[in-house]
Amino acid sequence: MRNTRDNDEGSGRRDFLKCMAWAGAGTLWLMKGGVLQARTLGGDSGTGGAGDATFSFVQISDSHIGFHKEPNLDVAGTLQASLARINAQTARPDFVLHTGDLTHLSKPKELRLPN
Repeated sequence: MRNTRDNDEGSGRRDFLKCMAWAGAGTLWLMKGGVLQARTLGGDSGTGGAGDATFSFVQISDSHIGFHKEPNLDVAGTLQASLARINAQTARPDFVLHTGDLTHLSKPKELRLPN
């Protein structure tokens, strides 16, 4: 179903996807004192303030492997950059959660990522 606001107000799915491509990697979630907090992945010099968290996890979303159009011409590169940011964390997250679409109308040959 098409959002009628896509062209009228510029706040539709395409603008959201542009924002996600710009924002990039993901979100670091921290549980501190029973309260879930969100941090930019890679913030606070690589720790995201995770040192005193009860637990932490990273959420990445909508990789869309196989998609090669605007707003993200290199989805595989974006995913690899996200994983590099996760691996660079000083305080390693307890787990990584992928939400949203992993692929985007892809054929099997498009799912092979470069080494």
